[in-house]
Amino acid sequence: MGRRFKLIFDGKWFLSAKGKSPQDSWARPVIETLDEGGLEYLNTLRLWFDKFPLNQKRKKDLKNKIQSFKIDEHLGAVNELSWYAFMTLFNWDVDPISERGKHPDFYIKKPSKFYCEVTTLNISASDKSAPCSRIGGLINHEQPINRILRKVLDEKFSQLNYGFIRKKPSIMVVLDYSTDSIGTQRCHAFAKSLLKNLNLLPVSLSALLYVEKYVDKGKIKINSQKSSVYHNPNAKFKLPLSAFKMLPQFSCSLLERLPKNPKRIEYELK
Repeated sequence: MGRRFKLIFDGKWFLSAKGKSPQDSWARPVIETLDEGGLEYLNTLRLWFDKFPLNQKRKKDLKNKIQSFKIDEHLGAVNELSWYAFMTLFNWDVDPISERGKHPDFYIKKPSKFYCEVTTLNISASDKSAPCSRIGGLINHEQPINRILRKVLDEKFSQLNYGFIRKKPSIMVVLDYSTDSIGTQRCHAFAKSLLKNLNLLPVSLSALLYVEKYVDKGKIKINSQKSSVYHNPNAKFKLPLSAFKMLPQFSCSLLERLPKNPKRIEYELK
């Protein structure tokens, strides 16, 4: 892919992170806990970034985002790399898409041919400040679930339509980082809400994946028991159930298939 990029998170970045990053930046707790997982987190991202196959322009954009002190920009880049690591963990044949314009993040050639868009669900400003965000000590899931549906119906139209006009299935992966360290049961609320509204999903979307990702002592993991695949019964181009053997799968309000290893709780991404 041309010349190699210089190391991300270098000495210059560390100096800037210590002196210029905002108090609420993700970088602060990472550099303050280097011996307790912070360094492992950064080293994992360095390795993933180095191996990620993109053209020069997109790689530069990715570098800027992953090193950004803004949590939304950083997590967007991390989640793209995380999902790529998850797919390669299962030996999928994956190509990141580097062309101009709005397009999905990946084209998967094996285990089935389809397009994949990755998006992030973070804690919004309204979730943090709204007095109704917690009811009796419990998280109110309505706002984040509505944000997910808006992403599908409005924000990601072009990315989903990309596969539709090419007559290929398209999936959207929603990586939920907003539950990190909160211990919510959003996966159940999301399942209940989405399964009642599958008919609202656009025909261009073959499946919606809800994935809970978290960091444990610097190790990036996916909770396989709180992540699921929701197949759109109205999709123009269907995906085979065999494509997602590692996660529970739903369609038409029914559990279609359990994961191959239903007792497995998590996948550590490397």
